[in-house]
Amino acid sequence: MGSPAANQCYYPNGRSASTDFPCDPGVDDSPCCGGGLGSTCLTNKLCSGPDGNIVRGSCTSQAWSSSACPLYCLSANTGGTDLISCSNVTRSDTSYCCDHNAFCCDSGVGRFDVVPSKPQTWATWSAAASQFVVVNPLSTAAASSSPSSTLASKTSNAPFLTTTPPGNDTTSGTPQPSQPAQGLTAGAQAGIGVGAAVGALLIAAVVFLLWKMKKNKKLLEGKQRTENTWPAVYPEPPKMELVGATPLRQELDGSYVPTELPAVTDRAELYGHRV
Repeated sequence: MGSPAANQCYYPNGRSASTDFPCDPGVDDSPCCGGGLGSTCLTNKLCSGPDGNIVRGSCTSQAWSSSACPLYCLSANTGGTDLISCSNVTRSDTSYCCDHNAFCCDSGVGRFDVVPSKPQTWATWSAAASQFVVVNPLSTAAASSSPSSTLASKTSNAPFLTTTPPGNDTTSGTPQPSQPAQGLTAGAQAGIGVGAAVGALLIAAVVFLLWKMKKNKKLLEGKQRTENTWPAVYPEPPKMELVGATPLRQELDGSYVPTELPAVTDRAELYGHRV
């Protein structure tokens, strides 16, 4: 049974977390979560609040030198802090980032894993006892988890792989951070998609140009073939002769009636004028 002193919880800077309670009051070292209706401790040593947010709580080890402490996001050392799931990027429910680390999920810088996968409820809050009550011992939860994602613990606390984000300052007893989870970020996937689209367009353009050149070549060959077969000079048309060798002669009318002046004419005299 844990001592009363062990039931005290502390933030990474050593200050008391007066509103937090040990997830397992029966052991000396335990992660702590905020008490209250709807609060639960998970088998990955994180806390689930009434609103469903995943939180890194506090620890009964004031120096945070125990492996039972949730050694994540230690730069937020004055209190608990939310963890952001990166499962939409990495497709893994164990991938997280600290909430104050912008673009962490996409870039992978500061991203870390919290195991085991698919964590179960470890302890629930009892309003009557004003403490957390273990409903799923960690040894049982560890046995039901994948062996590759858990490590045995001598204190019978849950097996966990603890890491801290790169660049965070921790105490000398804090384990070194592991490598960030590998995987293509959303930016890299978008770049690959754009590159593939551009490549497809280039290939289509080359194919179109080759087809166009081949079509023009066929048209040119057909034109040359037509010019070679069509005669350049038309043959002289055949000469045409008139019908009949001797042309017909035409004569004037043979009947001619001479015409004489009238026999009787009136004589006309000039007018006489006296000068």
